[in-house]
Amino acid sequence: MSLSDSAYIYVNSTDSFYLEHTVVVETTYNTDSPESTSTVTVCHVGNVSSSCRLAPFNKTLFEVIGSLGQLRYIPTGDIVQAGEYFRGQNGTIHVCEFLPQNGTVGKNNTRHLFQYSTVQVYLSYICVPISMLALMVTFITYCTFPVLRKLMSSKLVMALCFTLFFAQLLLLTGGMAVPSPEACALVAILSHFLWLSVFFISTTLAIDLAKTFGNQDTIYLSTNSAKALCCYFGGALGLSAAVVLTCVVLTYAKGYDLHMQYGGGSSCWIGSGTMNLFAFGVPVAIALLLNGFLFIRTVRGLMENEKISGRLREKSHSAGNRKQLRIYVRISTLMGFTWILGYIAAFAGVSVLWYIFIILNSLQGTYIFLAFVVNRRVYWLWRESFERRRAAASTTFERMPMRSKGSKNTASTALSHSSKADDNRT
Repeated sequence: MSLSDSAYIYVNSTDSFYLEHTVVVETTYNTDSPESTSTVTVCHVGNVSSSCRLAPFNKTLFEVIGSLGQLRYIPTGDIVQAGEYFRGQNGTIHVCEFLPQNGTVGKNNTRHLFQYSTVQVYLSYICVPISMLALMVTFITYCTFPVLRKLMSSKLVMALCFTLFFAQLLLLTGGMAVPSPEACALVAILSHFLWLSVFFISTTLAIDLAKTFGNQDTIYLSTNSAKALCCYFGGALGLSAAVVLTCVVLTYAKGYDLHMQYGGGSSCWIGSGTMNLFAFGVPVAIALLLNGFLFIRTVRGLMENEKISGRLREKSHSAGNRKQLRIYVRISTLMGFTWILGYIAAFAGVSVLWYIFIILNSLQGTYIFLAFVVNRRVYWLWRESFERRRAAASTTFERMPMRSKGSKNTASTALSHSSKADDNRT
């Protein structure tokens, strides 16, 4: 017999778990010897095999069907057999995990949408860290060179990288909070807020780019305005907080009646399919629609401005088209359009679409890195930075006092070689 971290008693003889409050352990000690005898008494409340993982749910999410003790999970219609659940304290039912993963890695939803295979889960675990590394390099690059963050859009790109990094971090590590219902609910709430912030920040970016390039008559330069920056951040984070706060209030006030919950099951996310649709799917869909409309407006403005500027200078038509295409691709990486494929895959039920969605969506940070960091301008900024540091180190070395003649000659020789190398490189 052993006590698990989740307040269950495991009895070896029955290979089953029992809730701690349903088990009575009586121990008899012998005064003449150190040996003792223990007797375990279990109340007849049912038992669950140790081969399954238990997850707590509120009892209002289930209804009894038939006369054999079966339960039906109301949000999805899944049937739980009599030997697959416990009736615990405080109105909870501890059930063998039955909710599948779908939509994105580590998120639970209803069974009829999609269930990730082992290959798809591992594929996401490979792609997401690559995206996080790319986001980190992009953020550090913008922090290092002030010239890259003069415009408002540059600061919004930094905010998007920062938020997306931590959203993907919770996506990878949030599963560690599953054993604790309270910690799992907290992780789910924070993940909900971060992912909504990612989309709403991308919408503020779309608004700023549309203001900058969307006007076909003039180009409005988005300057470094603290007031405008606060409005953008306040709008994006405020909308995210309002949606999450509304869901939290409804969950803990009317959640049992509305079948809403954070956490539960095998991952720390929005546990109800209906809640997931209205609390996450609908806001994301609205943000994507706005991003699409503003992206089209931005592209039209860029095309018109390119036509006007093309009349004032002689330039190859094909070269101009390639430049315009690169601009459009860079802007599209910030809009989150890869999530549209997730909606299509969810309703189409085609397995191949989910593989494409996992790869494209998990690598979003990589696309931002390729679009905004992998270019000649950033290359020369980093190169000049390293050369200045090397020159500063050489100057410091020249000013170091020489302790002996031999060391002086050695230093002079080294400086002579360095000077010749610099001349040759020049």
